[in-house]
Amino acid sequence: MKSHSIPVLSGVVACVIWGLSVFYYKFLDQIPPLEILAHRAFWSMVFFSIILLFRRESSKVFENILNWNSFRVYILATFLISINWFGFIFSIQVNQVTQSSFGYFVFPIVAVFLGFFFNKEKFSPLQTLSIILAIIAILLLGIGLGKFPFISILLATTFGFYGLIKGRISHNPIISVATETTLIAPIALLYLLYIRLPYQGSGFSFGYSISELALLIASGLLTALPLVLFSNAVRSLRYSTVGLINYVNPTLQFLIAVFILAEEFGYTSFIAFFLIWIGLIFYSYEAFRLESDKIDKVS
Repeated sequence: MKSHSIPVLSGVVACVIWGLSVFYYKFLDQIPPLEILAHRAFWSMVFFSIILLFRRESSKVFENILNWNSFRVYILATFLISINWFGFIFSIQVNQVTQSSFGYFVFPIVAVFLGFFFNKEKFSPLQTLSIILAIIAILLLGIGLGKFPFISILLATTFGFYGLIKGRISHNPIISVATETTLIAPIALLYLLYIRLPYQGSGFSFGYSISELALLIASGLLTALPLVLFSNAVRSLRYSTVGLINYVNPTLQFLIAVFILAEEFGYTSFIAFFLIWIGLIFYSYEAFRLESDKIDKVS
């Protein structure tokens, strides 16, 4: 048990950082979300390059890019995670963090649904019930919001397809995401140079305040650090345990949205969240059961 305490702590800390990052991006809501995304992508590449340099694994990123089979998978993965990052930042700027949290709650059930269609995986009765509850919850959330829960669907589906694609890649998560940020970094840099060209005479900060520039640069560290911590947890813990730890992130987002940012949250939305939590309980129980059966068969 003691040997698992550090990986569990690493996973929890990573998810806490992701959850509390709502505050971080809230400080930058005066900057367009696409611009923040470009900074996050570029500076993430910088920090991942430093990490891999110390680990002497930089060459693996270029091996991924130069191999056509892995390159085309990474291009699609980069596209999906970029949209996901944008959706999260956008949700904060338009005061829809509740939708963001809902999207990340729904994601595990979306992953089961995608596994059925693309990997020919079979539903268990509890997984089927979880999917039905998720669909009902999405409809109720839309009714509660008075509009289609676009952000929730966007985050859940992009992250779901991202996970599906990444399942075909056997590389370490850090090397994997380093490859993705390396692919998008040149585009991000060109975009930043283009939109900041009018500010080139304003000094090294290109029109940003010192605090804004510092936060934008640190967004790379905010991406890299929790991923390093979480990858440490993934290597040492059971998949079902990692799945439960993952709920820390959207739970924090939800609590921040409702109790600190005071986003609207009526009875219909409450029922939607209640149903998805019930679905997640079923999903988590089934994940533990299936993994325990797998371990028993191996032993």
